[in-house]
Amino acid sequence: MATIETLITKEWNMFTNVQNIGARASCQDDFDTFYIMRASQFEAWDVPTLRSYLKDLERAEMEGRNLPAEKYGYMMESTDPVNFEKVKDMIPKVGAEKEALVEEILSTFLKQTEQFFEAHPVFVDSSRPLYKTGDVYFTSIETYTMGELKTYSEETLKAYLAHIRSLESEGKSIVYTIYENTVRHYGYESIEAMERSRHN
Repeated sequence: MATIETLITKEWNMFTNVQNIGARASCQDDFDTFYIMRASQFEAWDVPTLRSYLKDLERAEMEGRNLPAEKYGYMMESTDPVNFEKVKDMIPKVGAEKEALVEEILSTFLKQTEQFFEAHPVFVDSSRPLYKTGDVYFTSIETYTMGELKTYSEETLKAYLAHIRSLESEGKSIVYTIYENTVRHYGYESIEAMERSRHN
């Protein structure tokens, strides 16, 4: 889908130019993995959410903002509180309404991820810690997702939440869909096929 390709290109141009505290991260030169991770997520979104997020990226470009850099800034509140104090005034403040949207989406996302890991434990070993209490050696899914959600506009958050609720009403999980897309990008027919390959 053209919109997804555009999103990935715009995000990569920002991500690869993030100025880190310390040395450049190796992942900033690994486009192939970046593509798989981002495509797997965007392919799980509906059209309204994709189009809204594209507007977010276009607006950020016009304003000279780097959304991935802001995401890592938000994450530092949990992963690096000392340096967060140095950058917190450089990233946009999150208002109460937006914070509520982030919290609702994050709560659902973590619940679905916990359910996914319980049903598919083979994924746990290769995953980040689920909760921010694990923000020691690796950034948790909770902290990473929170940071990313805070970079979305309220319009995108509302569209994303509506999509997640719609999927749930159909008995579907956004998290399962993202993992399903990921294993397909790595050449497996399904999550179950990937699991069987790990057990053989």
